[in-house]
Amino acid sequence: MVAAVVMTSKVFVQLDDYGIANQDNLQWTTSRLEVDQLKYLAALQTLSAPDPEQVDHVRRQFDVLYSRATALRNGRVYREVLAQDVSHADLDRIGDLLARMVPLVDTDAATVFQERDRLISLGLEMADPIRSIATRGLAAHAKRSDSERAGLTAKILSMAALSVMMLAALSSLLFLVWRLYRSYRRQAEQSTSTSNRLATILNTSQDAVLVVGPDGRIEDTNARAGDLLELSGDPATPVKLSEFLFYKQADGRLKPLDANVLRETCVDGPVRREDVIVRNFAGREFAAELSADLAKRGQTTICICFVRDISERIAAEAEIASSRDRALAGERAKARFLAMISHEMRTPLNGILGALELLDDTGLTPDQEKFTRIMRSSGQLLLTQITDALDLTQAAARQIVLRPAAFDLDQLLEELVETQQGPAQARGNALRLRRPHSGLGRSIGDRARIYQVLLNLVSNAIKFTKDGEITLDVTRHDPSQSGLDEVEFQVTDTGIGISETDLPKVFDDFMRVQDISGDRPEGTGLGLGIARQLVKLMKGNIGVESELGEGSLFWVRLPLPPATGVVAAPEPSHVPLPPRKKSDRTLNILVVEDNATNRLVLESMLTNDGHKVQLACDGMEGLECAAAEQYDLILMDISMPRLDGRESTRRIRASRGPNSKTPIVALTAHVRAEDRGDLEAAGFDRVETKPLRREALRAVINQTATQGVSSADTTYCVDSTYHTIAFSLASRAD
Repeated sequence: MVAAVVMTSKVFVQLDDYGIANQDNLQWTTSRLEVDQLKYLAALQTLSAPDPEQVDHVRRQFDVLYSRATALRNGRVYREVLAQDVSHADLDRIGDLLARMVPLVDTDAATVFQERDRLISLGLEMADPIRSIATRGLAAHAKRSDSERAGLTAKILSMAALSVMMLAALSSLLFLVWRLYRSYRRQAEQSTSTSNRLATILNTSQDAVLVVGPDGRIEDTNARAGDLLELSGDPATPVKLSEFLFYKQADGRLKPLDANVLRETCVDGPVRREDVIVRNFAGREFAAELSADLAKRGQTTICICFVRDISERIAAEAEIASSRDRALAGERAKARFLAMISHEMRTPLNGILGALELLDDTGLTPDQEKFTRIMRSSGQLLLTQITDALDLTQAAARQIVLRPAAFDLDQLLEELVETQQGPAQARGNALRLRRPHSGLGRSIGDRARIYQVLLNLVSNAIKFTKDGEITLDVTRHDPSQSGLDEVEFQVTDTGIGISETDLPKVFDDFMRVQDISGDRPEGTGLGLGIARQLVKLMKGNIGVESELGEGSLFWVRLPLPPATGVVAAPEPSHVPLPPRKKSDRTLNILVVEDNATNRLVLESMLTNDGHKVQLACDGMEGLECAAAEQYDLILMDISMPRLDGRESTRRIRASRGPNSKTPIVALTAHVRAEDRGDLEAAGFDRVETKPLRREALRAVINQTATQGVSSADTTYCVDSTYHTIAFSLASRAD
């Protein structure tokens, strides 16, 4: 725009120059020079006598000619135009002729008259240079005019171009202004919409929104704040934040929340507090959550506070915590109840099954032997159901602790199949084991829990298959393909199968599948549920595929990496029982048992084998007996009145009495793997699970008589299938 203004100014200045007559006009001056030369010659030719008036006329014409030639020679414009042309020589010629005329013209009249012819001759010599200068001056003038016209045209075109550019710029600016107007209008509409939306949100919010000024007074609120705080709504009486917001001190007293302190806290960022107490202007107190942050309103810094009533949430959390505490208390009560039931039910079972074993030595009739077998089978079934219920409770409460160690997987599978051949053959089934020819080798895992899972699956297949086939397939997956060192176990049977409706529930607790014939198999329906819990605990997977009437396939995948280069701990295994014969040596044995029936059964078993037995009805009496006499072996019940077996054993070991080194065997209704460390710390050498079988009792006595219990590291416990399982229990340090 500035360039256009400058260019327009130049055009108008040049136009003004064209409108003014230039005194140094080259064309006019050269033309007048020729005219003045002719007038000078005419004046000389008309000079007829040395008349002073005629001579003065000649002199005046000469002066005009001389002035014209001098002006042409010395004028700035003429010099600029003619100095670059050959006319410069003509000017010099004219100047030379004029210089020769000057002395002749400036003399007296008579001399001028006498020199008239010479002056005419000199004047005529000036004609050609003057004509040449006039011609060249005219050409120079034309050339200069063309140049000026071209310059003016260029300026006019430049001005036009600048005008077009300025018009385009103005159009672009106008378009930009229009776009900005639309953008600003749209932003204004959005801001208005956002403001309205925020106002709606704030007014419908369940949180009280407070705008706190620099002086700590409430400058603005939403509708919820008025309802929650019971504000009067009178703007003439603003309230301070500290009038209704408090927080609890360490001593429990309420202290007003100072707005300045809150602002200083918000300097580092938003603040959130849940220890705020609101006391509204109606006198109601309730717990609240406060969220605050700083904001700018012009040049003023304000504090935006959100206050939420959390009294209902706190009450709900308290109720949840109370419900949780009640649930935990219920779980603990259930665990205590199950432990008590285990003890109370296993104790009479111990008496029943022990008495049945004693009956075998009394010479029973065939009918009596049949009835005792029925009683023994029913008692064992009840024992199995109790054990399953306890295992399920422990798994649900996550009280089962895995103890991974190196073990021989091939040996475990062989023992499992060997122990289940009898039950399988009893139902007319063929039980087979299929595995790689090279074997599976040693693996790292919890052997006892793996055995329990497979035992549940195999025994379940036997239970629901009659006159069929049961196959246990075991393969190790290639870790290069699956990325895991997994072993897959598949238990396939040709039994009754499972319907599609029952398949999703087959691993549920207490789930029992009814036989096609309508028979209801024995059991609690806990075996598969326990297997699922244990597999999950071992980070494995378990599943089932089945066709009703065709059979079932249960599969388990467990991470069991090979035990290459791992030094194995003493491996639990199914060890053969010592021979069923009486010990050659008579032992002096102390039996500490609070149940009279169990004392009677143990006493009868031991005395029938020729041993000397001393009975004690509780831990206190057992301590007295242990302090009075030395025994070869002490059988100690765990749960007893007045003083339990753990504390009794600790005191015996800590004493300097005769039995501080005597082997002590624990008798318990149910022992968990994680309880072994506690029993070992108490001083027990071995753990026997009730009901106590005669074979297990004789094994303990025979080993005590031959080797001494304290040197052994194998603990015999009886499982639900009457097979002795050996658990590792570290020897007591003497």
